[in-house]
Amino acid sequence: MTPTLRILPVALLLILATFSCKKDDDSDDGNADLCSVNDSIPDDIPGWSSKRLPANYIFGNFNPQFKFLNGSEGFAIGATLIRTTNGGSVWEEVSSFPRTSSGNMRIMDAVNTQTLFVVSDTFPHDQGPSVQILQRTTDGVNWQTVVVQDWMLSYIHFSDAQNGFAWGFGVDDLFYPYFLRTTDGGSTWTPVQDLTPTFAHSQFVLQWRNAQEGLAHNGYDVAYITNDGGQTWTDISTPAIKPQVYYRSGLSSYFGNTLNNITQYTTNSGQSWTDTDPGKLIVLTVDGQNGFGIVTQTSCPNQQNGEFALATSTDGGRTWQRTRLISNFNFGSSQEVRPGLWVTFDVTEGVFYWFEKD
Repeated sequence: MTPTLRILPVALLLILATFSCKKDDDSDDGNADLCSVNDSIPDDIPGWSSKRLPANYIFGNFNPQFKFLNGSEGFAIGATLIRTTNGGSVWEEVSSFPRTSSGNMRIMDAVNTQTLFVVSDTFPHDQGPSVQILQRTTDGVNWQTVVVQDWMLSYIHFSDAQNGFAWGFGVDDLFYPYFLRTTDGGSTWTPVQDLTPTFAHSQFVLQWRNAQEGLAHNGYDVAYITNDGGQTWTDISTPAIKPQVYYRSGLSSYFGNTLNNITQYTTNSGQSWTDTDPGKLIVLTVDGQNGFGIVTQTSCPNQQNGEFALATSTDGGRTWQRTRLISNFNFGSSQEVRPGLWVTFDVTEGVFYWFEKD
Protein backbone atom coordinates (compact mmCIF):
# COMPACT_ATOMS: atom_id res chain seq x y z
CA MET A 1 0.00 0.00 0.00
CA THR A 2 1.28 2.81 -0.74
CA PRO A 3 -0.58 5.32 1.25
CA THR A 4 0.31 8.64 -0.02
CA LEU A 5 -2.41 10.86 1.25
CA ARG A 6 -3.98 12.01 4.39
CA ILE A 7 -4.28 8.66 5.53
CA LEU A 8 -3.91 7.56 7.20
CA PRO A 9 -4.40 7.57 9.05
CA VAL A 10 -2.53 4.60 6.46
CA ALA A 11 -5.37 3.45 6.53
CA LEU A 12 -6.10 1.87 7.77
CA LEU A 13 -8.38 -0.93 9.10
CA LEU A 14 -10.19 -1.26 12.39
CA ILE A 15 -10.40 -4.90 13.35
CA LEU A 16 -11.59 -6.39 16.62
CA ALA A 17 -9.26 -8.73 18.47
CA THR A 18 -9.47 -10.38 21.89
CA PHE A 19 -6.70 -9.79 24.33
CA SER A 20 -6.65 -10.76 27.99
CA CYS A 21 -5.62 -8.21 30.57
CA LYS A 22 -5.04 -10.64 33.42
CA LYS A 23 -1.97 -9.96 35.48
CA ASP A 24 0.66 -12.68 35.32
CA ASP A 25 1.41 -13.81 38.87
CA ASP A 26 4.62 -15.59 37.87
CA SER A 27 7.30 -12.96 38.27
CA ASP A 28 9.99 -15.26 36.94
CA ASP A 29 8.66 -15.69 33.43
CA GLY A 30 9.30 -12.08 32.42
CA ASN A 31 5.72 -11.30 31.39
CA ALA A 32 4.51 -7.86 32.44
CA ASP A 33 1.03 -6.83 33.41
CA LEU A 34 -0.68 -6.12 30.10
CA CYS A 35 -2.85 -3.45 31.66
CA SER A 36 0.02 -1.38 33.00
CA VAL A 37 0.87 1.75 31.01
CA ASN A 38 4.12 2.77 29.32
CA ASP A 39 4.78 6.29 28.08
CA SER A 40 7.02 5.15 25.22
CA ILE A 41 7.19 2.48 22.53
CA PRO A 42 8.63 -0.74 24.01
CA ASP A 43 11.89 -2.01 22.56
CA ASP A 44 11.03 -5.67 23.10
CA ILE A 45 8.21 -6.25 20.59
CA PRO A 46 8.42 -10.00 19.86
CA GLY A 47 9.79 -10.58 16.37
CA TRP A 48 9.86 -6.89 15.46
CA SER A 49 12.36 -4.05 15.82
CA SER A 50 11.53 -0.36 16.13
CA LYS A 51 13.47 2.79 15.33
CA ARG A 52 12.81 6.34 16.53
CA LEU A 53 13.99 9.20 14.26
CA PRO A 54 13.38 12.81 15.36
CA ALA A 55 12.85 14.98 12.28
CA ASN A 56 14.84 18.15 11.68
CA TYR A 57 11.88 19.56 9.74
CA ILE A 58 8.98 21.27 11.54
CA PHE A 59 5.72 20.11 9.98
CA GLY A 60 3.63 22.14 12.43
CA ASN A 61 0.43 20.68 13.87
CA PHE A 62 -0.45 18.84 10.68
CA ASN A 63 0.19 15.30 9.56
CA PRO A 64 2.73 15.39 6.75
CA GLN A 65 1.83 13.69 3.52
CA PHE A 66 4.78 11.51 2.64
CA LYS A 67 5.82 8.61 0.43
CA PHE A 68 8.84 6.46 1.24
CA LEU A 69 10.37 4.45 -1.60
CA ASN A 70 12.30 2.23 0.84
CA GLY A 71 13.53 2.32 4.40
CA SER A 72 15.59 5.46 3.87
CA GLU A 73 14.50 7.57 0.87
CA GLY A 74 11.21 9.41 0.74
CA PHE A 75 9.38 12.61 -0.20
CA ALA A 76 6.91 14.74 1.73
CA ILE A 77 4.84 17.89 1.45
CA GLY A 78 6.10 20.64 3.70
CA ALA A 79 6.36 24.33 2.94
CA THR A 80 7.50 22.96 -0.40
CA LEU A 81 8.33 19.50 -1.70
CA ILE A 82 11.04 17.95 0.51
CA ARG A 83 13.18 14.81 0.40
CA THR A 84 14.94 12.58 2.92
CA THR A 85 17.57 9.90 2.42
CA ASN A 86 17.84 8.68 6.03
CA GLY A 87 14.35 7.61 7.01
CA GLY A 88 12.95 11.02 7.90
CA SER A 89 15.53 12.42 10.28
CA VAL A 90 16.87 15.04 7.85
CA TRP A 91 14.78 16.69 5.12
CA GLU A 92 15.92 18.99 2.32
CA GLU A 93 13.98 20.95 -0.27
CA VAL A 94 13.61 19.55 -3.78
CA SER A 95 15.15 22.58 -5.43
CA SER A 96 13.66 21.90 -8.85
CA PHE A 97 10.07 22.01 -7.62
CA PRO A 98 8.31 25.20 -8.83
CA ARG A 99 7.83 27.61 -5.97
CA THR A 100 4.60 28.97 -7.43
CA SER A 101 2.87 25.66 -6.64
CA SER A 102 4.33 25.07 -3.18
CA GLY A 103 1.65 26.78 -1.14
CA ASN A 104 -1.28 24.95 -2.70
CA MET A 105 -0.05 21.35 -2.57
CA ARG A 106 -2.57 18.80 -1.30
CA ILE A 107 -1.59 15.26 -2.23
CA MET A 108 1.37 13.46 -3.80
CA ASP A 109 2.75 10.11 -4.93
CA ALA A 110 6.20 8.92 -5.90
CA VAL A 111 6.99 6.06 -8.26
CA ASN A 112 10.75 6.49 -7.95
CA THR A 113 13.25 9.29 -7.40
CA GLN A 114 12.68 10.69 -10.90
CA THR A 115 8.92 10.22 -11.17
CA LEU A 116 6.84 12.23 -8.70
CA PHE A 117 3.27 13.44 -8.83
CA VAL A 118 2.05 16.43 -6.84
CA VAL A 119 -1.51 17.70 -6.95
CA SER A 120 -2.02 21.33 -6.04
CA ASP A 121 -5.05 23.58 -6.32
CA THR A 122 -4.96 26.50 -8.73
CA PHE A 123 -6.03 29.94 -7.62
CA PRO A 124 -8.19 31.72 -8.33
CA HIS A 125 -10.77 29.02 -9.07
CA ASP A 126 -11.85 30.55 -12.36
CA GLN A 127 -13.42 27.33 -13.53
CA GLY A 128 -14.80 25.97 -10.29
CA PRO A 129 -13.36 24.21 -7.26
CA SER A 130 -12.32 21.11 -9.20
CA VAL A 131 -9.58 22.85 -11.17
CA GLN A 132 -6.25 21.40 -10.11
CA ILE A 133 -2.74 21.25 -11.39
CA LEU A 134 -0.88 17.95 -11.56
CA GLN A 135 2.86 18.32 -11.83
CA ARG A 136 5.38 15.59 -12.40
CA THR A 137 9.08 15.23 -13.12
CA THR A 138 10.28 13.95 -16.46
CA ASP A 139 13.98 13.63 -15.74
CA GLY A 140 14.25 14.34 -12.03
CA VAL A 141 14.92 18.04 -12.61
CA ASN A 142 12.29 19.47 -14.92
CA TRP A 143 8.57 19.52 -14.18
CA GLN A 144 5.65 19.63 -16.55
CA THR A 145 2.17 20.83 -15.74
CA VAL A 146 -1.11 19.06 -16.40
CA VAL A 147 -4.39 20.84 -15.73
CA VAL A 148 -7.24 18.63 -14.51
CA GLN A 149 -10.59 20.36 -14.84
CA ASP A 150 -13.15 17.58 -14.51
CA TRP A 151 -12.25 15.99 -11.19
CA MET A 152 -11.33 16.93 -7.64
CA LEU A 153 -8.70 14.30 -6.89
CA SER A 154 -8.61 13.11 -3.29
CA TYR A 155 -6.23 10.14 -3.29
CA ILE A 156 -3.77 9.03 -5.98
CA HIS A 157 -1.53 6.09 -6.75
CA PHE A 158 0.71 5.75 -9.82
CA SER A 159 2.35 2.48 -10.84
CA ASP A 160 4.56 4.21 -13.41
CA ALA A 161 4.87 7.54 -15.20
CA GLN A 162 1.68 7.02 -17.20
CA ASN A 163 -0.69 4.72 -15.31
CA GLY A 164 -2.46 5.61 -12.11
CA PHE A 165 -5.65 5.42 -10.07
CA ALA A 166 -7.43 7.92 -7.87
CA TRP A 167 -10.49 8.56 -5.77
CA GLY A 168 -12.12 11.78 -6.88
CA PHE A 169 -15.27 13.85 -7.10
CA GLY A 170 -17.00 15.11 -10.21
CA VAL A 171 -17.20 18.80 -10.97
CA ASP A 172 -20.99 18.65 -10.77
CA ASP A 173 -21.25 16.63 -7.57
CA LEU A 174 -18.64 17.06 -4.86
CA PHE A 175 -20.43 14.56 -2.60
CA TYR A 176 -20.37 11.54 -4.90
CA PRO A 177 -17.03 9.70 -5.10
CA TYR A 178 -15.71 8.04 -8.23
CA PHE A 179 -12.90 5.56 -8.67
CA LEU A 180 -10.77 6.91 -11.51
CA ARG A 181 -8.01 5.77 -13.81
CA THR A 182 -5.47 7.56 -16.01
CA THR A 183 -3.22 6.12 -18.71
CA ASP A 184 -1.61 9.37 -19.85
CA GLY A 185 0.19 10.61 -16.76
CA GLY A 186 -2.84 12.34 -15.26
CA SER A 187 -4.00 14.45 -18.21
CA THR A 188 -7.34 12.65 -18.38
CA TRP A 189 -9.21 10.54 -15.84
CA THR A 190 -12.13 8.19 -16.46
CA PRO A 191 -14.29 6.27 -13.95
CA VAL A 192 -13.33 2.63 -13.55
CA GLN A 193 -16.82 1.81 -12.32
CA ASP A 194 -19.56 3.75 -10.61
CA LEU A 195 -19.78 3.45 -6.87
CA THR A 196 -22.92 3.41 -4.80
CA PRO A 197 -21.79 4.28 -1.27
CA THR A 198 -24.28 5.35 1.34
CA PHE A 199 -22.40 8.62 1.54
CA ALA A 200 -19.02 10.05 0.69
CA HIS A 201 -16.35 9.42 3.28
CA SER A 202 -13.02 11.11 3.80
CA GLN A 203 -10.97 8.00 4.51
CA PHE A 204 -10.35 6.79 0.98
CA VAL A 205 -7.86 3.95 0.57
CA LEU A 206 -5.70 2.82 -2.33
CA GLN A 207 -3.42 0.00 -1.22
CA TRP A 208 -1.02 -1.95 -3.42
CA ARG A 209 1.10 -4.85 -2.19
CA ASN A 210 2.80 -5.15 -5.57
CA ALA A 211 2.20 -4.13 -9.19
CA GLN A 212 -0.66 -6.62 -9.56
CA GLU A 213 -2.47 -6.84 -6.21
CA GLY A 214 -4.45 -3.75 -5.22
CA LEU A 215 -7.33 -2.69 -3.02
CA ALA A 216 -9.56 0.37 -3.39
CA HIS A 217 -11.94 1.31 -0.59
CA ASN A 218 -14.31 4.26 -0.35
CA GLY A 219 -13.88 4.46 3.42
CA TYR A 220 -17.30 3.18 4.30
CA ASP A 221 -19.07 0.31 2.56
CA VAL A 222 -17.54 -0.40 -0.86
CA ALA A 223 -14.25 -2.23 -1.40
CA TYR A 224 -12.76 -3.41 -4.69
CA ILE A 225 -9.78 -5.69 -5.31
CA THR A 226 -7.65 -6.35 -8.37
CA ASN A 227 -5.15 -9.11 -9.05
CA ASP A 228 -4.16 -7.96 -12.55
CA GLY A 229 -2.76 -4.49 -11.99
CA GLY A 230 -6.12 -2.74 -12.22
CA GLN A 231 -7.39 -4.18 -15.48
CA THR A 232 -10.35 -5.73 -13.67
CA TRP A 233 -11.83 -5.11 -10.23
CA THR A 234 -14.03 -7.27 -8.00
CA ASP A 235 -16.36 -5.96 -5.29
CA ILE A 236 -15.65 -7.94 -2.10
CA SER A 237 -18.31 -6.15 -0.07
CA THR A 238 -21.47 -8.08 0.71
CA PRO A 239 -24.88 -6.68 1.72
CA ALA A 240 -24.93 -8.80 4.86
CA ILE A 241 -21.45 -7.91 6.06
CA LYS A 242 -20.41 -4.66 4.38
CA PRO A 243 -16.89 -4.86 5.84
CA GLN A 244 -14.84 -1.75 6.25
CA VAL A 245 -11.78 -3.24 4.57
CA TYR A 246 -8.52 -1.40 5.04
CA TYR A 247 -5.87 -4.04 4.62
CA ARG A 248 -5.05 -6.90 2.26
CA SER A 249 -2.37 -9.32 3.35
CA GLY A 250 -2.03 -11.49 0.27
CA LEU A 251 -3.56 -12.64 -2.97
CA SER A 252 -6.90 -13.46 -1.36
CA SER A 253 -6.53 -12.54 2.32
CA TYR A 254 -8.11 -9.40 3.75
CA PHE A 255 -8.95 -7.95 7.13
CA GLY A 256 -12.01 -5.89 7.89
CA ASN A 257 -14.56 -4.98 10.49
CA THR A 258 -18.28 -4.93 9.91
CA LEU A 259 -20.63 -2.07 10.60
CA ASN A 260 -21.44 -3.90 13.84
CA ASN A 261 -17.77 -3.71 14.85
CA ILE A 262 -17.06 -7.40 14.46
CA THR A 263 -13.54 -8.14 13.25
CA GLN A 264 -13.33 -10.56 10.37
CA TYR A 265 -10.90 -11.91 7.81
CA THR A 266 -11.34 -13.64 4.50
CA THR A 267 -9.05 -15.98 2.60
CA ASN A 268 -11.21 -16.38 -0.50
CA SER A 269 -11.39 -12.80 -1.75
CA GLY A 270 -14.50 -11.93 0.21
CA GLN A 271 -16.71 -14.91 -0.66
CA SER A 272 -16.94 -15.70 3.06
CA TRP A 273 -15.73 -14.00 6.22
CA THR A 274 -14.64 -15.51 9.53
CA ASP A 275 -14.70 -13.80 12.93
CA THR A 276 -11.37 -13.28 14.60
CA ASP A 277 -10.84 -12.21 18.18
CA PRO A 278 -13.10 -9.39 19.47
CA GLY A 279 -11.45 -6.04 20.30
CA LYS A 280 -10.45 -3.18 18.06
CA LEU A 281 -7.30 -3.52 16.02
CA ILE A 282 -5.65 -1.57 13.23
CA VAL A 283 -3.74 -4.04 11.04
CA LEU A 284 -0.67 -2.21 9.77
CA THR A 285 1.41 -4.78 7.92
CA VAL A 286 1.54 -8.54 7.37
CA ASP A 287 4.62 -10.27 6.00
CA GLY A 288 3.75 -13.87 5.33
CA GLN A 289 2.48 -15.22 8.65
CA ASN A 290 3.90 -12.31 10.66
CA GLY A 291 1.51 -9.47 11.42
CA PHE A 292 1.82 -6.15 13.22
CA GLY A 293 -0.93 -3.82 14.39
CA ILE A 294 -2.33 -1.44 16.99
CA VAL A 295 -5.03 -2.36 19.50
CA THR A 296 -7.16 0.72 20.14
CA GLN A 297 -9.68 -0.96 22.46
CA THR A 298 -8.69 -3.60 24.99
CA SER A 299 -10.51 -5.18 27.91
CA CYS A 300 -8.35 -3.28 30.38
CA PRO A 301 -10.65 -1.37 32.76
CA ASN A 302 -8.01 1.32 33.26
CA GLN A 303 -7.54 2.12 29.54
CA GLN A 304 -7.90 5.84 28.84
CA ASN A 305 -8.65 7.68 25.61
CA GLY A 306 -5.52 7.84 23.49
CA GLU A 307 -3.94 4.75 25.02
CA PHE A 308 -3.33 1.69 22.88
CA ALA A 309 -1.26 -1.46 22.66
CA LEU A 310 0.88 -2.92 19.91
CA ALA A 311 0.01 -6.39 18.65
CA THR A 312 1.84 -9.10 16.75
CA SER A 313 0.69 -12.26 15.03
CA THR A 314 2.57 -15.34 13.85
CA ASP A 315 -0.34 -17.10 12.16
CA GLY A 316 -1.26 -14.64 9.42
CA GLY A 317 -3.47 -12.50 11.64
CA ARG A 318 -5.81 -15.18 12.95
CA THR A 319 -4.74 -14.58 16.55
CA TRP A 320 -2.82 -11.71 18.12
CA GLN A 321 -0.57 -11.15 21.12
CA ARG A 322 -0.20 -7.67 22.48
CA THR A 323 2.10 -5.46 24.51
CA ARG A 324 1.24 -3.36 27.52
CA LEU A 325 -0.74 -0.17 27.07
CA ILE A 326 1.09 2.83 25.61
CA SER A 327 0.24 6.49 26.21
CA ASN A 328 1.54 9.86 25.05
CA PHE A 329 1.83 8.80 21.45
CA ASN A 330 -0.01 10.47 18.58
CA PHE A 331 -0.09 8.28 15.48
CA GLY A 332 -0.46 10.46 12.40
CA SER A 333 0.22 9.79 8.74
CA SER A 334 1.61 6.34 8.10
CA GLN A 335 2.67 4.02 5.30
CA GLU A 336 3.32 0.35 4.72
CA VAL A 337 6.53 0.73 2.72
CA ARG A 338 6.54 -2.98 1.98
CA PRO A 339 5.15 -6.04 3.77
CA GLY A 340 6.95 -6.18 7.09
CA LEU A 341 8.05 -2.52 7.09
CA TRP A 342 5.80 0.26 8.41
CA VAL A 343 6.45 3.90 9.25
CA THR A 344 4.39 6.51 11.07
CA PHE A 345 4.82 10.12 12.16
CA ASP A 346 4.15 11.27 15.72
CA VAL A 347 2.73 14.77 15.28
CA THR A 348 3.22 15.75 18.91
CA GLU A 349 6.89 14.81 19.11
CA GLY A 350 7.82 15.44 15.48
CA VAL A 351 9.31 11.95 15.27
CA PHE A 352 9.20 9.19 12.65
CA TYR A 353 8.81 5.67 14.03
CA TRP A 354 9.80 2.65 11.96
CA PHE A 355 8.71 -0.92 12.68
CA GLU A 356 10.28 -3.85 10.82
CA LYS A 357 10.02 -7.61 10.97
CA ASP A 358 13.25 -9.10 12.28
